[in-house]
Amino acid sequence: MTTTENRIAIEEGFCYPSFPIHDNGDIFICLRFTERDLPEHTCKYSEIRLINIETKSVKWTYSLKDEGDYVTSRPILHNDKYFITTNNFIIALNKNDGVVLWQIKYKLWTTNINIIDDLIYLCNDKEIRVLNCENGKTIKSKKYRVKWLDSKVVKHNDRLFVSTSNSKIIEVNSDTLEIENEFKYSGGWAVASTPSFTNNLMLSNSYASYASCFDLTTNEVLWRVKKQVGTEPKQLLDEDNQLFFIVEILQEYRLTAISIKNGKKLWTHNYHIHDLKNLNNNSVIGLLKNQNGQYYIGVINKQKGTMEKEIYISIYQFDERFQYRLWKGAEITIEEELLIITYSPNEIYIMNKNNIT
Repeated sequence: MTTTENRIAIEEGFCYPSFPIHDNGDIFICLRFTERDLPEHTCKYSEIRLINIETKSVKWTYSLKDEGDYVTSRPILHNDKYFITTNNFIIALNKNDGVVLWQIKYKLWTTNINIIDDLIYLCNDKEIRVLNCENGKTIKSKKYRVKWLDSKVVKHNDRLFVSTSNSKIIEVNSDTLEIENEFKYSGGWAVASTPSFTNNLMLSNSYASYASCFDLTTNEVLWRVKKQVGTEPKQLLDEDNQLFFIVEILQEYRLTAISIKNGKKLWTHNYHIHDLKNLNNNSVIGLLKNQNGQYYIGVINKQKGTMEKEIYISIYQFDERFQYRLWKGAEITIEEELLIITYSPNEIYIMNKNNIT
C-alpha cells in the first residue's frame, strides 16, 4: 500500500537522517553524512538542522566541529534548548537559531541522556553524571561496578532507575547516586532496554532468557516471560490496554504481546522489527523488514497481532548492510497528530496519523 505524505529531501551528499523532533511546525533532525557504499556506521561529517515542514526551508544549521563526530543518543528539547551528545561533546543549542549556548568536551561512549527535575542525567560508560542545564557544569557523578550502563536514567514515583550490562536494573539514590536496590536477571546478559512503568510496576525486556515485571512495592518479580536468550531486545508499553510488547531481533525475529495483569502471552508473530510505537488504541506502528530485505511501515493490530497495513513510501533498495537493523536514530516519532519517519537515506517523511488508520 502507498499513502500520501509530505517528504523532505536532503539534496546534497549521502546522509542518514536520525532522531527527529517535531517542534511547532518545524523538524529538528540530525544528519550523518558518509559515502553511499561505505559501511552503515561510518561518518565523514555531521549537521543538525531545523527545517520547516510546510515550506521545507532550513531555519538554521549547526555543523559538528570535529570530523567524523556524530550524535550518539536521542537529543532532548527542554526549556528552549536542544541538548545533544556526540562522540566528543555535550552541547546545548538555542532552539531558535542553533547558536551554541555551552559545550563540554568529554570522551563519550554508549551515552544516554535524560532531563529529570531540570537536571541533565548523562549515562556514559559506567558513570552517571548530573549536569546543570544552564551551563553544563557537573553537579555530581558516580561510577558503578558494571561493564557499562545501557539505558538512560528514568524516574518513577520519585525513584531513579537505570539498566546495566551486568544482568540487572539498579535503583540509585537521587541525592548520592548510591545504589539502593538491584533488580536481577539470570545469566551474564545485558538488559539493554530502558525500564517502563505502569502503576507501581516496572517492566523490561533483556538479552536474557526472559522479560520481567517487578512489583515496586516489594521489589520482587511479579512475573517473567520466556524468550530466546541472546536476542536483541526492544519493548513498548501500552498502558491503556495494559499490554507489554517485546521485540526480539537476531536468531529469532518476533513480536510478542503480553498481558501486564498476569504475564500471559496474548500472541506471538514472526515480524522483523526495527522500531515500534503506539499508533492508537487499536494498533501499533513499526519499521519492519520483509522477506525481500526491504524495510516498510507496518500497522499491527494490538489484540490479534495481525498486519493491518503495509506502507511503502521509499524506493531506496536496502542491501546486506541492513540485514539485521537500520541505523541508530532511524525511527518513527509520533508527536500530536504527526508521524515523522526517518528510515530511508536522505529522506524525512511526515504523515498525518489520521490518514493511516
